[in-house]
Amino acid sequence: HPFDWRQSIDILGRQLADRIRNETGAEDRSGRTRSRGRSLCLVAHSMGGLVARSALSQLSDQADAVSRLVMLGTPNHGSFAPVQALRAEYPIVQKVAALDLVHDAEELAKLVFSTLPGLYQMLPFAEKFSAVDLYKVPNWPATKPRPQAAILNAVQAVQKSLAPGDDRMTLIAGVDQETITNMRVRDGDFEYLTSRVGDGTVPLEFAKLDNVHTWYAEESHGSLPNNREVIRATIDILQTGRTSELADTWSPEHRAGERKWEPAAAPFDGRTGNEVSLREMRQLLNEVAAPMKPVTAVSRVVRTEAGTSELSKEPIVVGRQRQHRIDLVVARGDVTQVDTRAVVLGLFNDVAPSGAASAFDRRLGGVITEFTERRMFSGNVGEIFVMPAARRQVRTEMVVFAGLGSFDSIDGDVLRLVSENVARTLISTGVNEFATVLLGGSSTAGLRDSLASMVDGFLTGIKDADTGRRMRSITLCEHDPERYEVLRRELLHLATTPLMDEVEITVESLLLPPAAALPESQRGPTCGAEPCYLFVHRQAATFADPRGSEARDQAEEMLTLQSSVLTPTGKATVVTDSQQIDKVALRRHLERIEMSDFTQDTIENFGYELAEMLLPSSIKAVLKTVQDSPLVVIHDAEASRIPWETLCIDGWFPAARQGLSRKYAAENLSVAKWIENRRMEEKLSILVAVNPTGDLTGDQE
Repeated sequence: HPFDWRQSIDILGRQLADRIRNETGAEDRSGRTRSRGRSLCLVAHSMGGLVARSALSQLSDQADAVSRLVMLGTPNHGSFAPVQALRAEYPIVQKVAALDLVHDAEELAKLVFSTLPGLYQMLPFAEKFSAVDLYKVPNWPATKPRPQAAILNAVQAVQKSLAPGDDRMTLIAGVDQETITNMRVRDGDFEYLTSRVGDGTVPLEFAKLDNVHTWYAEESHGSLPNNREVIRATIDILQTGRTSELADTWSPEHRAGERKWEPAAAPFDGRTGNEVSLREMRQLLNEVAAPMKPVTAVSRVVRTEAGTSELSKEPIVVGRQRQHRIDLVVARGDVTQVDTRAVVLGLFNDVAPSGAASAFDRRLGGVITEFTERRMFSGNVGEIFVMPAARRQVRTEMVVFAGLGSFDSIDGDVLRLVSENVARTLISTGVNEFATVLLGGSSTAGLRDSLASMVDGFLTGIKDADTGRRMRSITLCEHDPERYEVLRRELLHLATTPLMDEVEITVESLLLPPAAALPESQRGPTCGAEPCYLFVHRQAATFADPRGSEARDQAEEMLTLQSSVLTPTGKATVVTDSQQIDKVALRRHLERIEMSDFTQDTIENFGYELAEMLLPSSIKAVLKTVQDSPLVVIHDAEASRIPWETLCIDGWFPAARQGLSRKYAAENLSVAKWIENRRMEEKLSILVAVNPTGDLTGDQE
């Protein structure tokens, strides 16, 4: 049964009393008392205990309708937390203000918190605290917001209407937490004093109630309902009225005096609005209602008189303690919106950020593109680069770039190695959860193998490096609904295979929130359509021809070119094939460019024959599906001699349609250096021509 700070406790109590009557049959619809129906037990946390006491007061003529009331951390005589809330000093008010980009904490205190009757009614009761008369508005210093007189004047009547303690009631009080237990006026403002005699919100003396037995738990106020010992003790009390789970006496270990309360630093490390993660938002009400704690596997042992051990009669929870327990989450939506410590993205050599990396790039102001252009990310297989993100426009603390090498060599072994290195890196830096996308741009057809290789690599790294079993969650993100369903099914299938035999796996689904629109000033640069990449390089001979020297001589006249296509993100396809080329025929074909009859009218036929000579049918078929994308040709020295700009596939000139550019694949390139203001100029001031292949006759001009 919920309670609401916006309502007065006596109104909430009446609603609860009506529900109890309906549940127990204590009263018929006409209001006439029936014969005794069944009785109820109530368990109430915090203000809920005050609501329950109000209901009991209003059920005085049906006292047997409630047989037991267990109160958890109930402020039976109030708390100093409402004072701080009304003054805009309470942590929850500060956290809400961090999320509200319009109002500050004091404005929220005046506009919202000062209108909540239930909050007022938890102010310290005058019978327990009289150092400051909090029920007269002038006694509240004007340095900060004050309560509303009309609401304040009605508080004490409600407090006095609550049912007194009796033998049906039991209190479980939290203790040994730093708690504001006193306050005074100093230098024209309230000064708060703390001690460990309370649960962090309610002082112990304000929780205890005459004629009510008290049990003690060393737990914070918001976490009392989630504490396993408290849960077991509550069950005992409801059944027998007593428990052996908690002590019924307590005194502070250190009798230190009260200390002056100091306000905490800005919540969320100063981050506001969308910069605050979903996980942090879930912790917003920690002071009054903490999220559930993770359940750990435990077994209870009873010591007998003879000193031997035997299992208790209570159920034993058996967990595979030698195994890791990993949550595998399949999330649909924008990967920039996943709430996690780290997001892992794959990078190929010589390929600009695309897909998930491009989405992060736009939200991080283009920094990924800049780092890539400067060759700060090498992209070599298995290399890991960690970039702090500080939750700026994204919901992760860091972006981890994993090198995938050349896209024409991506396979299961590469994915397995890269994934293992990712897991080792994150474990060594204390990261216990991360998210990623399917690395390598695999098509749906190859999704199962790619997923299995990635998960195998992650689990290998975790089992080997995570001796403390800190890694707990891996989230796989997919934006496309169709691929998401395939990914989810394949992951469920994978969980039943021997790959998972040595780990305890749970598979969950998650729908990510939509990404907020970025202001124009904060967006990274956009470069139009994503390019398609064609990687062409010579395939070295790896065997000796057994047919003799003549056959070997003929083989030397042949050139094997391997071609690989990486399509734009939406297609998510990598296709690789090779073709043998007659060197003499290729040389003669290229010499046609120098002839006088090579004109604009003949270039289409030249480009068509060039494509037929160089590219396998499978490569041409894929290229024809991406005619609206720019083409980037990445080539080695051998393929650099080819005039790719003239390429024509069934009447389609890539260079004339969306543009064609080249990249020379070379190893061990240093980090690029340039002057930024010269880079931003409209005109290129200096052009340096080099001749890496030795066949550019005009390079000296």
